[in-house]
This record gives sequence, C-alpha cells and structure tokens, in this order.
Amino acid sequence: MSCLGRARKPQPTHAELSARYDPPVIALLAGLGPQDVGRVLDGVRVEGEDDPLLQGAEYLGRLPDTPPGVHVHLLRQEEAVLAYLWVDVGGPSWPLPECDPRRAGFRARQLWGQIYTWRAAQAGDGVLVSACPPADWLPAAAP
Repeated sequence: MSCLGRARKPQPTHAELSARYDPPVIALLAGLGPQDVGRVLDGVRVEGEDDPLLQGAEYLGRLPDTPPGVHVHLLRQEEAVLAYLWVDVGGPSWPLPECDPRRAGFRARQLWGQIYTWRAAQAGDGVLVSACPPADWLPAAAP
C-alpha cells in the first residue's frame, strides 16, 4: 500500500511486456517482403498504447545474409532510420551497433522503451530497436 492507503498497481514484468509488445510487431515485420519496400505501414495495436506501433513508418527492407534465427528489419520513422531486430530462441547472438552518445547514447531499446544493456541481441530477448544502424546495413535509398 502507498502512504495514501491505496494499493499500487504492480508494474508489468519483462515477460509480460514482451508478451504484449513483441508478437504483433514480429507478425507485422515477418510478413513483409521485398514487394513491401517503400510501403508506409498502418502499424499494429498493442494493449496500453494509444497509437499503433510503427504507424506511418516506411519499410526499407530486411538486412540480407543474417544467420538463421536473426531478423533485422529497417524502417524510416520521421527522419530517422531504425533497425528493428530480434533473435529467435536457439539463434546466435547478434552484435548491436555502437551508437554515438550524442545521438542515442545506448545500443538499443526494447519496444516499450527500456534500454537494452547487452552489446549483442540475445536469443529470446524480444524485439529491439536500434537508432543507429551502421551504414553497411542501410539500403542504397536510405540516407
């Protein structure tokens, strides 16, 4: 109970947040292919969010030649190019790009905004968002 006598609502666990955010985003991104490059996404609804996630983002494509179980999708949201990535359970870890501290200050965030502190995406950790994909990840059309 708080000092005012009301019980606080428990904060969701990492597993609960992952179960809420990751499946709809993975379903959307996994369903996109080369024919969708340049498409502006409608986004996906996530419980607890007012606006659909990824709404208005332009799909730039997948990073080719990733190992089995590693998924890296590039999107443009407003002026930024972001990498949305995840590693399936049993997949290899995937190094995350180092970001300029003046730009992002961290390698990646989870979909709900929590900073991801590992230097590489780990299997089963859910969808991560990197605000600083390296130049060699970007398609020719992206700045």
